[in-house]
Amino acid sequence: MSITDRLNEQFKTIHSVIWIILLPVVLDIGELSLYEGIFKSEYQPISRLFNLKIGIISAPPSIRYILEDFPSLIFQYNYSSPFQGVINQVNLTNMLLLLSIILVTSFLNSGYMSVISQAGYKRVTFKDFFRDGNKLWFKFFILTLLEVIPILLILIKREFGYFSLGYIPLVYVRYSMVVDKVGLIDNLNLELVCCLKT
Repeated sequence: MSITDRLNEQFKTIHSVIWIILLPVVLDIGELSLYEGIFKSEYQPISRLFNLKIGIISAPPSIRYILEDFPSLIFQYNYSSPFQGVINQVNLTNMLLLLSIILVTSFLNSGYMSVISQAGYKRVTFKDFFRDGNKLWFKFFILTLLEVIPILLILIKREFGYFSLGYIPLVYVRYSMVVDKVGLIDNLNLELVCCLKT
């Protein structure tokens, strides 16, 4: 097979999954539009000559991994202006709003991760996104709750933010949930065993 044929084959593959690639872009643009509409402010990214970032990019990816000042509609903690976003204190209304948002994002994350895991060897459609997202959303919901609890504790006392370091061993659980197809407890056990081996 010639190089041209291989490139054409790859472009066909990309064309069939372009909607998966565009999903994070649409989510970021939607969040930015809502942020600017609710807070009546226009986002101006900080321009830096040089910026070095080290971290783990989860799925779906987001522009906030490149731009550290990208506004978050829900909750954001910055050194200059500590608490920003719709949720800036702990009360019943904010907790119900947060749970609703976590439910929606858990479904979107599970659907996205499911179709990404299959995109390399079969054609994936919106039907796959909804079907597989529906199968895994509860696991992603529990995992996201574990991630959000330390963030909520920051609202009570900033020093509680160190509890978020406890989430680091669970970073790859979301990938394991999609690939290994076992229960959530088994996924957590697999991740902890891998961490202890390394």
